[in-house]
Amino acid sequence: MEVTTYRRDGTYSDSRHPDRVEFTGSLEEDLSRRDFTVNAIALNRRLELRDPFHGREDLEKQVLRAVGEPERRFRDDALRILRGLRFASKLGFAIEPDTGSALRRCAPLLEKIAVERIQVELSGLLCGDGAAAVSRQDGNGNRQPASRRTSAMWSVMVTKAIRGHSWMVL
Repeated sequence: MEVTTYRRDGTYSDSRHPDRVEFTGSLEEDLSRRDFTVNAIALNRRLELRDPFHGREDLEKQVLRAVGEPERRFRDDALRILRGLRFASKLGFAIEPDTGSALRRCAPLLEKIAVERIQVELSGLLCGDGAAAVSRQDGNGNRQPASRRTSAMWSVMVTKAIRGHSWMVL
């Protein structure tokens, strides 16, 4: 759980940090900038729940879905790509198809992320009980048997992420 002031982010010119942050009085506006629907749920002191992006439904279905337009979420902050994979691995969630497709399209942005941040996320991903299952998800969120194609795709993605270090996620 996180206690925070409502804010809205400006543009992300470095694919990691907003160029400016403004405070807002709108809870929905604050939640709309979150990475995944399961992280865009709010609870007030009276224990009233606000869930404008249907995160509870995704929790129940064990689906990881980006808030709003998936590609924009990952272009804003490329570390969200690996965070999503880590969440799926640790929680055993399937990645929603549009989110998974955007994740793969945006993988080259990981080259802009500090190696130390990538290492933390990859360690979490690899230590999750669902690491192998995450690596076998196809573009539709379905888990497929391990194949050369999926292994090669994940190898390229992870290799790009760690800039020249050679790790393969199977």
